[in-house]
Amino acid sequence: MHVHATSSPDASVSEKDLALRAMEQGLSGIGFVAHVDFHPDDFCTGGFDRAGYEKAFGEALDASGDRIELMLGVEIGEPFRFRLEADRALLGSIPDFVTGALHWIGNRLTLEDSAFVDRDSMELVEEYYRQTELIVTECDMDILAHMGIFRRGLAKADLPT
Repeated sequence: MHVHATSSPDASVSEKDLALRAMEQGLSGIGFVAHVDFHPDDFCTGGFDRAGYEKAFGEALDASGDRIELMLGVEIGEPFRFRLEADRALLGSIPDFVTGALHWIGNRLTLEDSAFVDRDSMELVEEYYRQTELIVTECDMDILAHMGIFRRGLAKADLPT
């Protein structure tokens, strides 16, 4: 329920190719998600192309027929901060599911070791969980995406995970 394809700037395999590979592996379904990000420092910001994503998803549906269930989802980064922007980006579309994700604490990308420079790592982790709670309590989401992704940044900084 959290597979990125070429409709997201952080992936390089098409929805169609992923669907075909999944069928070869005997999977019963895939939940694709495209990044819908708005943090000014995030490289995925501005990368969401709804029409292109829907077209790529349609190509995957055509290639797979009814042999595998494919679902169209989106991953909204920091949805409690960028709710209005996300609503505008999705206006008129009805994804099968919406995931909420937390990548940024202020201007610190928690996936990177730099997020933990000049700050107590456990304070940042505690703030991560406080903001994750905002996603759960304040946002209309179906799925909470990759809770604990800050562990990547901790590992890169060679801090205990």
